[in-house]
Amino acid sequence: MKNPPAMDHTLALIPAHAAGAPTPEVSAPPQVLSLPSAAQPWRYAWVYGRAVVASRWGPHRLWPERSRHYSAPVQIGARLARRWRALFDVPARATCAVPLLANQSVGTLMQARLFADLGLNLRHVQHLQHRTVHHASVAACAKARDQRLSCQLQRVLRLGEDRVLVQLQTQAAAADGSPLSTVEDGFIVDGLPAADLAGLHSDRALLLELLGLRRRLPRLSSTAGEALVSEMPVPGDMGRAYGRVSGDLGPEHLGSLGAWLCGLKRPCLQGLALRNLVVRHLAELGQPLQQLSLTFAGPAYLGEPLLLVVDGMSLEVHGAKGRLVAFGCCAAPA
Repeated sequence: MKNPPAMDHTLALIPAHAAGAPTPEVSAPPQVLSLPSAAQPWRYAWVYGRAVVASRWGPHRLWPERSRHYSAPVQIGARLARRWRALFDVPARATCAVPLLANQSVGTLMQARLFADLGLNLRHVQHLQHRTVHHASVAACAKARDQRLSCQLQRVLRLGEDRVLVQLQTQAAAADGSPLSTVEDGFIVDGLPAADLAGLHSDRALLLELLGLRRRLPRLSSTAGEALVSEMPVPGDMGRAYGRVSGDLGPEHLGSLGAWLCGLKRPCLQGLALRNLVVRHLAELGQPLQQLSLTFAGPAYLGEPLLLVVDGMSLEVHGAKGRLVAFGCCAAPA
């Protein structure tokens, strides 16, 4: 039986060609950086720690015109690749079927550079949306060990008097320069001075949809119809374990004190950790992974098992008592 058509189900990232604030000039070659990966823990901790201290306790402004374009090589060694597979329980025989974002630690540092360029304080930044498009085959992307990442600001949209949506784009290429994937991440940033938002394009429809996320209920049933369902365990220490392989060691993912300081009831899983968890279970369900979009509707609390529900190309992640954690879609090549 054919899958039913996809529901109008994902809060899509705004396309780069859509109307909006002027994007920075990207025709100039990117600034090439030499950045450590999580495979170099002490050097990485030093570079990441300095970036986090500066961004979490510095001023909070918005200067889109100051953003730059960065590039950096990434080498994913065998040991780091094994740690990624072990964290998400991916058997070695299934490596080529599960495209984990094992290059993320370098990507995290480049995003930190961009946030610093923009003048943002990370305490006011919330990961909202993620999209991955694999230009090469999923297997080629999963196997690529020598990559080059390129990261830049894609767009800034005004969402209110003190709030914007910041979209970043990260492109990955193989050692020979052939494109592997494009990753786009959208972040809600609040608490900004109104003067810094003057002249930015506003999207009222998107703002209303974002405000409705807190009240959004699941649309896919895990018990009725022909939906595919997969249980996704989330151990209590997964935030810390994921931070060690990805570099994303925000305090809200490490323990109760850090979560409380960030205004959360309990520590929660990183957004891209949830993305990789979803990818692993989509692969097990035999779903296409050439394109994946996710909107994070609520925190995925550590120690709380999740449920992945897939109906056609639409998917949802449910938490305890059916709470909607994320939604989106997966698709085969166009």
